[in-house]
Amino acid sequence: MTNFFSVAALIFIVFAEYSFSQNEQRQDVFVQSWKIGNEQITEQKIDVTLNEQNLEFEQIVAGKFGSRYKLKIIHMPVEKRDASETGKSTESWRVELRKFITNKKNKEVLSDNLLNSQPVGDGGDFFPRDPLIGVLYPKTKSPMKVNGEPFIDGQFYYPITSKRRVKVENFFVEIQVIDFRLNAADVHKVDFLRVVVELKNN
Repeated sequence: MTNFFSVAALIFIVFAEYSFSQNEQRQDVFVQSWKIGNEQITEQKIDVTLNEQNLEFEQIVAGKFGSRYKLKIIHMPVEKRDASETGKSTESWRVELRKFITNKKNKEVLSDNLLNSQPVGDGGDFFPRDPLIGVLYPKTKSPMKVNGEPFIDGQFYYPITSKRRVKVENFFVEIQVIDFRLNAADVHKVDFLRVVVELKNN
């Protein structure tokens, strides 16, 4: 009987270590996109579960006044270089929203990622935390802080529990991880990650 309870306790500890804590205090994060405008969005709620069989997601989203956007959730695997150079030790995902635009050659292309406070190349030697708002890095604990901010595996990632809200043009993109579980046998892997993306006009 003692061995049974010991095994049960061990299973519970492992599950608690590698799963999402519903009681963990969540942090709301707001970022103003570099893209300013009057376009609004077709409101919708997108609920996606990502796993080994379904690593990425994309969907075309319509604006109210004729614009079109591509919403993508991109898988970011761990490379050997990542582990040695940046310290990133677990696979993750990045949420992007890009607008279909017409370039100078009259061809339809995608804009820079709108879930960012500035377009690509405007940062100089300044590396703000805002561009990481779309990165879903499945770690809830930070071993250290720099200037009061959690420094997780070599990056200023927002906690996985954060509710992220980005104002793009005249609408909002809200991103919230609902649940996830790290693989108990391989620390580089995630069994699943469930994320909800809501597109709202207020």
